[in-house]
Amino acid sequence: MAAQLTPEQRFDQWIQSRFINATPGSYTIIPNTQTPVPNCFAYAVGVHDRAILPNNWPELDEAYGQVGYYAIAPNSADADGDVQVYARASDLNRPLHAHRITDAATLGCESKMGGDFAIQHHQGLLQCTRPTSQQMEYGLAVARYRYDEARHKAWLEGEVTTSTGRKLKRKDASYTTSGRPVARGKTATSRSGRVTKRGSSRKPKAKQVPSYKYSGAPPQDPRYVASLRLPAPPRGGFKRPRAKIWGARLCMATVSQGAPARRPAGPVNPHY
Repeated sequence: MAAQLTPEQRFDQWIQSRFINATPGSYTIIPNTQTPVPNCFAYAVGVHDRAILPNNWPELDEAYGQVGYYAIAPNSADADGDVQVYARASDLNRPLHAHRITDAATLGCESKMGGDFAIQHHQGLLQCTRPTSQQMEYGLAVARYRYDEARHKAWLEGEVTTSTGRKLKRKDASYTTSGRPVARGKTATSRSGRVTKRGSSRKPKAKQVPSYKYSGAPPQDPRYVASLRLPAPPRGGFKRPRAKIWGARLCMATVSQGAPARRPAGPVNPHY
């Protein structure tokens, strides 16, 4: 019976089957990082309590701007703390992966591999094809973000508007995974790392039902009484049950108006 593989061994098999540059000894697994939260985009900017799941570059710009990272020229000189973001040539509008440069002198980086381990690796380790094809798992690093404290402080003093029209200082706002601003403390995080607006704890108001529906007396409104008039009866007259209800409503409405019951204009209803 074959020995059961450890999580690290399973990860080694996966990464070496996806990246031709990933050979034994070319990366180091960081212990105790095999968790669904954070993902690569969040880990790269130091966010560890949630995932960042951008579908396009504007969503990534917004998410990174919330923590002080802003896009700079992709070909800027490497600096410690820079974040490089990958995309495939076949779909440059969708960011796929991010790593953080930890040592610009040696091009050392760290990446969180989705919900699996984080690794330490060389800058070019993941920018390659698969061992068995020319397809690239993540593509190439095509964008660069850098922390800007002064710009972030100015950004925090700005205002955002929630979906309900409430204006908040950015420093007092939290953000859902889709980028919607909500009041701080009004978010919830799912097991997969998605951040959503927490539902209100208020009980919904009971629907108010007009009292006359219980008392049997319609409101003293001529328009309501007029609405009780039925259209001309069909050929052969109304069916008996409907005629009884119609007659009772008409009497009830006219009595409440203080007038004698009178049949509306139109053909005579033989069942009235």
